[in-house]
Amino acid sequence: MVIKFGDNFESIFYAVLFNNISGYFLQPQNAPENLFKDEPAQNIDNLDWQKILIEHTQRFGPVKWLSPGNSGFHQFKILVTSALRSWKGFKYKAIIDVINQALKYGLPYVLNKESDEAKALFNLANEVNSEIEKASFSLGLIPLEINKDKFLFGEFNEESQVGDLVIDKLRSRYFGYNLILKTARYLYIAYKDQNLRLELNTLPLEITMDNFAKFWQQFYKDNFLEKKQDNGMLKPIMTQNLSFT
Repeated sequence: MVIKFGDNFESIFYAVLFNNISGYFLQPQNAPENLFKDEPAQNIDNLDWQKILIEHTQRFGPVKWLSPGNSGFHQFKILVTSALRSWKGFKYKAIIDVINQALKYGLPYVLNKESDEAKALFNLANEVNSEIEKASFSLGLIPLEINKDKFLFGEFNEESQVGDLVIDKLRSRYFGYNLILKTARYLYIAYKDQNLRLELNTLPLEITMDNFAKFWQQFYKDNFLEKKQDNGMLKPIMTQNLSFT
């Protein structure tokens, strides 16, 4: 049996608990077909997490630090969440190892970087956070105007999946502008109250600053209802082939 987990703290945490109980293999939901392809699979997100926690507590004792009010738990969750945005292949093993260390030795053991695995996890998280800060403050943005909408267009080398966080930071700095960020994999768009992430390989043309206006006019026509509601906002129509962050 294979237990599949998602790219968020709760999903991977409860997958580790269930692995401790059952001994089943763990695999990310987005992993390609591999040696487990013939094994039956269960998505951890479809199981009862409360029952998993109760059974884990009965077998191994309570997880005393598992509380939203615990500052150490809050720090640990942020650490794991940041590391999950890395595209480095070993991130899942590092996270799983460190969660198990926190369960066995307590959170201070991990947060004080007492193990090589904890140090590796901190390094991953620091790389991600540094990329966000660097892109947010050093990105060159070029102004565009399309159908009276003001845009700022920029490109950066996204080494982790952070484009949505970068665009959130830029949105707060450039009030009144819509934002476009192009990376090697994605096109991120912040338009009015919408945040969009489009996979470049699914788009009908290669996006550049020069042809973005052409792309946007067709995209806007296909995906937004040009009818203003009473509050003056446009009503968006979400297409099935888009991924919204």
